[in-house]
Amino acid sequence: MDSITMANVKKSGYIIDEGKLKAILDSEIWSALGYIQSETTAERQQALEYYLRRPYGNEVEGKSQIVTGEVAEAVDGALPQLIRVFTSSDNVVEFNPVHEGDQDLADGATIYVNHVFYKDNDGFHILHNWFKDALLEKVGVVKVYWDDETNITKEEYKGLTDDELVLIMQDQEVDVVSHEMIDNFEMVVDPLTGQQVQRNNQTHNIKVRKTVRNGTVRVENIPPEEFIISKRA
Repeated sequence: MDSITMANVKKSGYIIDEGKLKAILDSEIWSALGYIQSETTAERQQALEYYLRRPYGNEVEGKSQIVTGEVAEAVDGALPQLIRVFTSSDNVVEFNPVHEGDQDLADGATIYVNHVFYKDNDGFHILHNWFKDALLEKVGVVKVYWDDETNITKEEYKGLTDDELVLIMQDQEVDVVSHEMIDNFEMVVDPLTGQQVQRNNQTHNIKVRKTVRNGTVRVENIPPEEFIISKRA
């Protein structure tokens, strides 16, 4: 257990041995898993079979093979109404100012959060799957987290001057993988002596690896079978 969690436990006035706490948590997890496997999984599977209008399994040859669609009709009928509650306006969520002068902050937060939900993430599709899981499989789960996404690209530059090379190497996102110096000699007149002298207009060819970190908020549906709930919930 990390120090912050232990500090909270101590602050509450009740200190529990870490090993004992782990045993309690393990017991709860296994209890929830057992409940899901023995009860919930079968019910979810049956609901899915009914939703897909698959045969009931008790058909008799020569008798009617009709499969009714009440489950599909109920789920598909309720789903648009649930989605409409959250999508009837442009904003899935709105922030209200708390103190005088907070209006601009509230408006900015509203714009940002809705952009993250609908643009950075597929908000409408998330709502659809969330509610459908709840209707069909008894629970809908969505998680929100910060994704430290990292994009690595390789780039190549040729014929760089000294100044251009220095400028690129100052970029903290860039690592030089290879560096080749090219000599370019030419004869020029020295303005002080009037004599021809040899000058090296050296250039650089480099290959670099650029690492760009684009952290963003992710909103994702979690399959119900991957989320455990206490049987007492």
